Amino acid sequence: FLTLSAADMQWPEIIQCIGRQYGHKFSPDDVAAMPWKDKCDWLSKNPVTAVRQFQYRLEVFFKDFICCAGHPLGEVVDYFIRVEFQARGSPHAHTVLWVKDAPKINQHPDEVVCQFIDKYQTCELTEDSAKFQQHKHTQTCRRSGKCRFNYPRSPSRKTIIARPAVDDNINRDTGQSTDNNVLKKVKECLENKDTPPDINLDDLFIRAGVAEEDYMKELSKTKFGTSIILKREPACLVTNSFNKDVLRVWQANMDLQFITDPYACVMYVTSYMMKSEKAMSELLRKTSKEAASEDIKSQLRKLGSTFLNHREVCAQESTCRIMSIPLKKATRTVQFINTNPKEKRISSLKSTAELQTMEDEDENIFQINLNDRYPARPDELTDMSLAEFASTYTMAYGENAEDHLPQEEDSTTKQERILLQNGLGVMYKRRRPAVIR
Repeated sequence: FLTLSAADMQWPEIIQCIGRQYGHKFSPDDVAAMPWKDKCDWLSKNPVTAVRQFQYRLEVFFKDFICCAGHPLGEVVDYFIRVEFQARGSPHAHTVLWVKDAPKINQHPDEVVCQFIDKYQTCELTEDSAKFQQHKHTQTCRRSGKCRFNYPRSPSRKTIIARPAVDDNINRDTGQSTDNNVLKKVKECLENKDTPPDINLDDLFIRAGVAEEDYMKELSKTKFGTSIILKREPACLVTNSFNKDVLRVWQANMDLQFITDPYACVMYVTSYMMKSEKAMSELLRKTSKEAASEDIKSQLRKLGSTFLNHREVCAQESTCRIMSIPLKKATRTVQFINTNPKEKRISSLKSTAELQTMEDEDENIFQINLNDRYPARPDELTDMSLAEFASTYTMAYGENAEDHLPQEEDSTTKQERILLQNGLGVMYKRRRPAVIR
């Protein structure tokens, strides 16, 4: 799971570009020397340029770097990107990456999983990580009195996978290990002002008066769920995890996490990436009920009006919505399947040009859809389900059935075609199966 933030205050090209539009030529040094307020003023002058610069940077970053032959994060076979906006108005991208041959927890040995994580993820203190990856406590992260991101983190000599404890040294009421005095001693030692900030692990354990074996044993236990404890020196307790190559190229704050289980991934994607906005959902639900007796066009108009007039957005997000700049991108197409009874399905009318050429008595006024094409599939696909058919094939628009000829055996330039029955046209096999909903 990869999160990429914008550093619009530190990327000189954005302010340089906006400055040129107003007749100012700034050098990178000029931008670096600008006061914070001046940078904010320049960015607010043209949010269109600011957000388009981020969009372009993100697209090029994925096309020419993440998915390049060098495989900085492994061979990425699929990805999903969702862009959202922080309170200060800057965009950041949440992405899920599927890496070829990536090991899975509980299916592969822990050593193999940890080797994979160490290959692409670190929390070392480098020049870039010192600039972009240091966690600083805010009111947001300390809503409940302690940091909800669990900083500072615990040091560890190696990357380990922590799991819920199953021994008798667990307090069933609190979920805490009864042997956590070891962890407490190390924490107190780290918080002691007399402890050197660059202390190494060996000296830390001696100063805390604990055995490393006991410490690692307790560190590998969790209250619930599975988590990754990264290899971390005492000097890097507030360093957010990153990939050296990605950070060097992106030049802004990032977060990189190995997904420990599918359920956690789904919950994170739906609850955080999609930002449900409960208040807005309730308003839309209320509006939908009030307009339930009206026609579909009126319902959509009222829902759209409610959404646009009851939601506060920043200038850059407004720019994206007005200019139809996509806020999400995926390597897979999403195909909708209408599973309502036939009499309750909503169909689209044919174009005005087509309708004008039809006889007045002709009742075939609706466009052909997926539910019409599925029964007309070739005989060799008789055993294929509707879900598989929708995921595997899509319409080849502009190709006439009478022009369809079987492909030659050595043809590699054209995707596999199928000829639908009853003259319903030609479909081709997708290069990647679609996600159905």
